Amino acid sequence: MSTLTLFLGELGNRGIDGETGLGVADIRESIIENPLLSVLKTNKLNNVGDVTVSRTGEALIEDRYGDYQFITGDDHTNYLHYSNDFANWSDALNNWTLTSTNNADPDGGNDASYITLNADITPSTAFVIESTASGMPAGYKTASFWFKVVSGTVTDLEFKVGSESFRVKSSLNSTWERVSVSTELNVGSALINIKPIGLTGAVIGLYNCQFENGSNVTTYIDVPSTTPVTVANTVPPIRRNNLGYLIEETKTNIIQNTENLTRTNWGISGGTVSSYNGQGVFRDWYQYIKMAFTNQSLLLTSTGTFTPNVDYTVSFFVYVLSGNVTALNISLQGGATVNLIELPTEGFVRLNAVVRAGATGDLAFNFISPDLTGNVLFMGVQVETGGLTSYIRSATGSVTRPEDDVNGTYTLPRPDAPWSFAFSHNSVINNSSIKFIFDNGQAPLNDFAAWLSGTQLNIKIGSVTSTFNNALDSTRLGATYDGTTIKVYKDGFLYSSQVNNGFVSLIAPTVYIGSDDTSTNSINAYLSNMEFWQDELTAAEMRTITGI
Repeated sequence: MSTLTLFLGELGNRGIDGETGLGVADIRESIIENPLLSVLKTNKLNNVGDVTVSRTGEALIEDRYGDYQFITGDDHTNYLHYSNDFANWSDALNNWTLTSTNNADPDGGNDASYITLNADITPSTAFVIESTASGMPAGYKTASFWFKVVSGTVTDLEFKVGSESFRVKSSLNSTWERVSVSTELNVGSALINIKPIGLTGAVIGLYNCQFENGSNVTTYIDVPSTTPVTVANTVPPIRRNNLGYLIEETKTNIIQNTENLTRTNWGISGGTVSSYNGQGVFRDWYQYIKMAFTNQSLLLTSTGTFTPNVDYTVSFFVYVLSGNVTALNISLQGGATVNLIELPTEGFVRLNAVVRAGATGDLAFNFISPDLTGNVLFMGVQVETGGLTSYIRSATGSVTRPEDDVNGTYTLPRPDAPWSFAFSHNSVINNSSIKFIFDNGQAPLNDFAAWLSGTQLNIKIGSVTSTFNNALDSTRLGATYDGTTIKVYKDGFLYSSQVNNGFVSLIAPTVYIGSDDTSTNSINAYLSNMEFWQDELTAAEMRTITGI
């Protein structure tokens, strides 16, 4: 006869089978629920709590649904002259007439313009409705404008920057629609052209045109003259998903024109490049990213400046749209080849490899299709020093992503008095580089900081550093200090302790999160649920806070 025995934990925070649970008397809720500092909370509707987040340019994040989003930087600018004043746009070839300017607009006002085509407009027409954008930094740009067909025949819509034409995805009907297109541009000024392709007499509506830096369509900024207008971004440029908050160092993508394989820095043999009649990774349409085979081996190359015998991280988005592609071989300046034998067939996937540069030559991708049936979508190429970081979009020059700067004007717990803290991390790369969790910026004598290196967690008080090995195997870490001994907790349980007799003579007013005070030594990973207390919490309380 068998006997069933039940072990019940006492009333408290949690019980574990076979053990007595924590009683309510073991948990000082008034303390643990009122930390001195609580930021980067993943279960809050607000982004970061009371910290300042800044980044001077855009950066990419994969959201919790697997979609890629470019997060705008600290501000944005409309560079387009006379952005809603079409009387000041050019009509040198008499292709159009400004019919009226007081029509109902999509914002509920009466500031939209109606424009009539004076001639049949074809794709080869020199230009139609043209203005100028100026004062622009290098990199990707995004054009946007409200458009509708009022009457007549309009069969397509193009947007032209300088000599480059782009097809714009539009419904081409009588309903207002904000259309947009992202373009590669590395010049300070350019002629901007909106070209509705249609027949004589067709009437279109235009409203609130914008040409801005980066990949996002942002809130419209009116430009009443030839001077660009800049406004502050009201949304913190923090990058958040289900893993936490991504904080990265500055990085440069060495490769140019990363989403257009027809540019001069790209070369192809054994195949052809064409426009993909669909969406790319970042929801842009009609990009030149589709490759087809004319030989079993298709060689795609790109120029760049690389240092011989140095390791680079090469990454890219690839999708075998159809057919048989059996392998991809990657090399850099004739160095050793890295072979990838399984390529995705059900959508874009970002792959990466560490490749050592040889003496001379280009970045080379060699695709193999034994029966010549392969159709491959290939875009978003990145070559960077160091480990893999988020993708950096580039145009006709190398592009640098600025660092994420996260800090708060708080008084942290006094480092040499009792304190506790806890945090979560994800995707930290196990290497010897220093990856700061937080720093008060008072090195070398009055420091209070924590960082990861390899598998080690390092905690510094004043000029004394305590090192705890094998900490990286836990994604939820915490530590307490009683004025003499630091105790480290992994996943709710005490792991290790060390005496630390560090001393400080001042309390810093600022905490830097995910990097040091110079915005270097970034964690290059995700941080979340960071909390500080000015008390030494008990083992039961740390189990409550850091347990998983």
